[in-house]
Amino acid sequence: MVVFHKDKVDTFTCKVNVQGSTIDKCVPRIVLSFNNGITMMFEGIINNFSIAEIKIPEIPAPDLMRGCVRLEIIVEKALLTPWQDEFVLKNALSVGIENIKIAGSRC
Repeated sequence: MVVFHKDKVDTFTCKVNVQGSTIDKCVPRIVLSFNNGITMMFEGIINNFSIAEIKIPEIPAPDLMRGCVRLEIIVEKALLTPWQDEFVLKNALSVGIENIKIAGSRC
């Protein structure tokens, strides 16, 4: 299960190995398919070291939304899906409190 954050930018990176074409003819993208039917797609780049980098911006959605994430690589005219997994959308920031006590006050 992959975690994406709704209140900060996440960066997806991976090494891409291409056979039968060149890396400069490839376009990587991440597709988030939420369980409620909404789909979002984010394109990235592949650098000279064959590392794909895709920025996933802040996503204004309810906490704990879930779905399927997949990496798609467009190579020339072909669409390949070399990886997919489930994801959950969470806040990166959180606040917790413990041991609350309320004593009588004299106001």
